[in-house]
Amino acid sequence: IFATRNQATTFPAVTFAPDGTMACARVDEGGAVLFDPERPDAFRRLDGGAKGSVAGTPAFSTSGKHIAYTVMAGPQSVDARVVVESVADGTVVAEIGGLSPTAFCTFLPGSESTLLVMGDGETLVIDTATGRELIDVESSPLAYGYGFSSDGRYVLAGSSDLTGEELRWQKLDLTAGTAEDIADLEALTFYNGSYGGDAPHTLFGPPFLAQGDEIVDALVGFDTETMTATPLLDDVSSWDLNAGYSTSADGRIALLVTYDAMLMNLETGDVQTFPGITTGSSTHGSFVSPDGTRAAISAWDSSGAGTQQVLMLDVKGGGKPEPFADGVLWLWAGAVRNEGAGAGRGLASSDASWTGLRRIGGR
Repeated sequence: IFATRNQATTFPAVTFAPDGTMACARVDEGGAVLFDPERPDAFRRLDGGAKGSVAGTPAFSTSGKHIAYTVMAGPQSVDARVVVESVADGTVVAEIGGLSPTAFCTFLPGSESTLLVMGDGETLVIDTATGRELIDVESSPLAYGYGFSSDGRYVLAGSSDLTGEELRWQKLDLTAGTAEDIADLEALTFYNGSYGGDAPHTLFGPPFLAQGDEIVDALVGFDTETMTATPLLDDVSSWDLNAGYSTSADGRIALLVTYDAMLMNLETGDVQTFPGITTGSSTHGSFVSPDGTRAAISAWDSSGAGTQQVLMLDVKGGGKPEPFADGVLWLWAGAVRNEGAGAGRGLASSDASWTGLRRIGGR
């Protein structure tokens, strides 16, 4: 659930505990309440043990027993602190002071007490139960983004300058206690995968500035398990990327369609280009299947006849895209994994009557 402020800034309005039994909602300017979704009338206001204004989005620990958030002394205050409190009774169990209201915090996956805190030109990983700092490094002023490896060893920390245009990404090794800049990701932003969740692979490409300026830069694949970057393409338009692209569920296979179609393997760095696949960008109707074995491209006939068609591509078997069906491709059905008998994936498409549906079997 998201809220929009001034038709420009979008932020999470409700955050749920991992098991869904508790939720935290932003209720007014600087306010937040903790409540049971089944009894929303019985709520408790978050204030860090004293009256204050909550900044940013609160974060639940893995078990949902604790919640962490940034709280200011008042609505106009420039001083803030991160508070960790018990969800059950509101007992404050830890505080980190000396921060600004732009500070961001979240729990590391699988942790009840270890926090990632970003902002004020500093990135900190701290065990709030013991007070031990695992990482404390210099970064850019504002928190921009983050990621974690599944084994808990690595943290990806992104920060930006005050304009949000100069981006910096750092690899934090919690085992070695070291931090290093990832040069291949400098000035790039991340593009989420098509099927949600924490995919082990993701794309980084040029940001799209608020004023609509088009940036042409590199496209890079990134492995969050090893925190390594794999260059894929040069001279990529931010406009093309923001128009849409598609990935497999694990993010390993990505498809970008402009006038050409580019099929990319983020693990190996291999890129297949199929030139002149369409007379215009059609990425809104081009998809990679969840398992990454097939891709479908909704393309205008490049012969100039003006007809739209669906082209199918066997990712594993290779070959060129082949015509599948007339109509506009909309989505893959079966994006959620199904282990039951008869599980299959299909293509939903529109034809002249907007009712067409085709199913593709396992072969």
